[in-house]
Amino acid sequence: MISHEWKKSKYSTGGNGNCVEVRDDGADDSLKVVEVRDTQNRALGAVAVTPGAFMSIVSLLKVSK
Repeated sequence: MISHEWKKSKYSTGGNGNCVEVRDDGADDSLKVVEVRDTQNRALGAVAVTPGAFMSIVSLLKVSK
């Protein structure tokens, strides 16, 4: 699904400053989390959620766009 490297959303190329990046923690499937951070505020850290929660967030965002 996601790699250990930070990946920027393909929708973050518009130049409007609304950029997010995601990556997984590299753990086995039973312990895996997805980290999400603001590209412009990387020093603030990341939010860690389960893969299921991440997919729910993505689904909600798709519906609201």
